Amino acid sequence: MKYIKEIPLLTHLFRSRARGKVLQLFSERPNTHFYSREVGFWVQEDHRNVWLALQAFERLGVLVSQRKGRLRLYQANRRCTLFQPLRRLVIQLNQRRVKFPEG
Repeated sequence: MKYIKEIPLLTHLFRSRARGKVLQLFSERPNTHFYSREVGFWVQEDHRNVWLALQAFERLGVLVSQRKGRLRLYQANRRCTLFQPLRRLVIQLNQRRVKFPEG
């Protein structure tokens, strides 16, 4: 598995580089469970920012979580009506590597 690289337009849409990368990770691996620190490792962002992104997406219903011992596992909620359109957007932007204009 490769590290997640930033897509500038996602950063702009979600107000946070971490949120864009987290969404990209779960879009590329919708059936995989991740621990929050594991997400931080793959997106190469600070744990606090990743945790805030995970909480925001869980509140929206895009991610679901479950406890396993003292840890919490996160996975994409494929039943969420927002997930598939967001996933298509992420995949399309990733393929085109759209650059958002500076300024």
